[in-house]
Amino acid sequence: MTVYYLNITLNSELCVATGSSIAGLVDTETAHQKGFPYIPSKRIKGALHGVARELVDWGLADKLETKQLFGRAGAAESSPLHVYDGVLYQVPDPSGPDIKKKDVGEIDVDVFSQYSSESILEMFTSLRTHTALEGQVAKSHSLRTIRTVNKGIVFRSKIVLADETQLELLKQCVKGLRHLGIGRTRGLGEVECVLAEAQTVEATLSRKPVKPTNEVVFRLTLEQPLLIAGQRGLYHSSEDWIPGSTILGALAGMYITDHRLGEEAHKDEAFSRIFLQNGVKFHYAYPEHDGKVFVPCPGHFQQNKKNPTEIYDVFAKRDQLDSEDVILRSVQSLIYLEDSTVYVYEPKKEIRMHHSRPADRGVGRALGKEDDPQSGQFFQYTSLSAKQTFYGTWQGSTDDLQALIACIEKRNGQLRLGRSRTAEYGTVTMEFLDEPKPVLTNQLWPNEEYVAICLLTPMLLIDDYGRANPDPDQFLKEVEQELMPVLTLKPTRKFIKQTTLSGYNSKWRMPKPQIPALDAGTVLIVKNQQVDWEKVEQRLWGQQTGAGYGRVKVMGIKDSQASSCFSKIEVSFSPEKMEDKGEFTEWVLQQLKHREQQKLDLANGSNVAKRAMEDNDFSTNIGQTSIHQMAELMNIKNDGLVIKLIKEVKKKTKQVVMEKMFEDCKNQSRDFREGYFQTLKYQVRGGARGQTK
Repeated sequence: MTVYYLNITLNSELCVATGSSIAGLVDTETAHQKGFPYIPSKRIKGALHGVARELVDWGLADKLETKQLFGRAGAAESSPLHVYDGVLYQVPDPSGPDIKKKDVGEIDVDVFSQYSSESILEMFTSLRTHTALEGQVAKSHSLRTIRTVNKGIVFRSKIVLADETQLELLKQCVKGLRHLGIGRTRGLGEVECVLAEAQTVEATLSRKPVKPTNEVVFRLTLEQPLLIAGQRGLYHSSEDWIPGSTILGALAGMYITDHRLGEEAHKDEAFSRIFLQNGVKFHYAYPEHDGKVFVPCPGHFQQNKKNPTEIYDVFAKRDQLDSEDVILRSVQSLIYLEDSTVYVYEPKKEIRMHHSRPADRGVGRALGKEDDPQSGQFFQYTSLSAKQTFYGTWQGSTDDLQALIACIEKRNGQLRLGRSRTAEYGTVTMEFLDEPKPVLTNQLWPNEEYVAICLLTPMLLIDDYGRANPDPDQFLKEVEQELMPVLTLKPTRKFIKQTTLSGYNSKWRMPKPQIPALDAGTVLIVKNQQVDWEKVEQRLWGQQTGAGYGRVKVMGIKDSQASSCFSKIEVSFSPEKMEDKGEFTEWVLQQLKHREQQKLDLANGSNVAKRAMEDNDFSTNIGQTSIHQMAELMNIKNDGLVIKLIKEVKKKTKQVVMEKMFEDCKNQSRDFREGYFQTLKYQVRGGARGQTK
């Protein structure tokens, strides 16, 4: 696996439209993150693929090699080409006598939290306005404004190539890439691309010894946004966590590649045991923030609608919740419980717009006609944002876990998860931890009368007839048979949530059947009996436990008014800030402060001019000629000379007016004087003076 860097130099202005706009100001917005423009990797890969298809038509490239490099829709294996977003690499610095390129380096966008995206965009972009003609005049309601990235900026995209035999074709595509974005026939998007600085990535991940408990603890850090489809699909939603099936599938693909199993993987004894027979339990990876691991809220925890800072254990406080001041609502967020405090967290998500080009390359844009699949379509993805971390575990035999760790080591700790993994999404970094972290709660006291069995992940249950049946009594029956054949567990109260489990089988290239199941957050309240509840937590229950289904947590119910009300604290995602801001970040901060000071000076100058016009003697005797003359005189840095020139004015009233303007603008900045004199010109030409007549 080799990493290349694609440098993209803008020879003209560029707009990679995102589908968003600013009402009344910008109709077509360019892609940016907190004001810093970038080129989405899907655009880069799509443009390279377009060049490859042209090369095939001209007889300069092989069609089969092109499909191998860029991949095919529905193929079992991903393409060897992985493209990252094009981020700022060099920007022109016009502050000196000669315009030079300024190296960017890594940007910490959180440093600029006090500034608006628009103020940062002004440094790197411009607004262009267009209209359509109808005959010899502008067409009504056709005025459009688009934001473009300034000419001369250089972007850099990282490209990972797993198959070096495809390098020559990639170089040809890079050489042929001359345009990006929209408006290519109107002078926008002319680029020059260079593939440079190749380096071989070697495995440096240190091996972590598997503990005797046969459990591996890991943390996943999202290097790119991650696509994990929610219940309503990627167009509308994304999961709040990383399902075990997603991690299982990624590891299975690595294992097949490393052991060269190919189409006969299911016949291999080790592969079948690990991935097909639940030999290794791939638990869900939960969001982790500030050292806390957040999981779905148990159903018996509900918040007060009238006071959202209060969360109740509704079973423990069942006799005190008839008050008019308490209206209960379920908690949809993830939580972490610590003593009498419930921390509530929602992973950060983002929506990105995409489009597919028409099959006919003669059509320059996606038309989006539903009745014509050849016209290309617009669509959007909802994803988990980058830089977030997730915590999870694997359970299995020592040998099996060591085999999986070897797969991760070989790839330097990097995995590709979710969908659209070859461009813009899916790259994550895995690191192994020494100790497990507490999940949901701290401790279960043996003297509590009731316990709550909480589902942390969905649970798939099968009845005696082999049918999927999301009946919680079926789960309790399984616990009785395994751990306590003498006793009987009868639920005192149930808080049921149901879901539908499905998925996609890449081997068959078909969706999996939809199966009803108990959802995470389901709670069963039972009497606290002589049961080893730790054993209940340590294993997974139900079916398909290899994918992480059936994990539970047992909590004690403290039946008292004081312990059943929790304080709610909302936690939001905030990535760690860089200690060293970097030269470019400091330069941007200086430019932003300078621009803010400019706007402040303009406003102050305008306000001083308005107050001056409130003086009747001043407003009556001032004229446009005296304003222009005084504006020129204020460019002279010698105050004594300016006063001398003012006194040489023959007309006494004009001299007094000019002296007043000099006193107002003395020792003020150029921007202050600009705001001052512009306001005076406006007032004299019909502003305040025109209104008083």
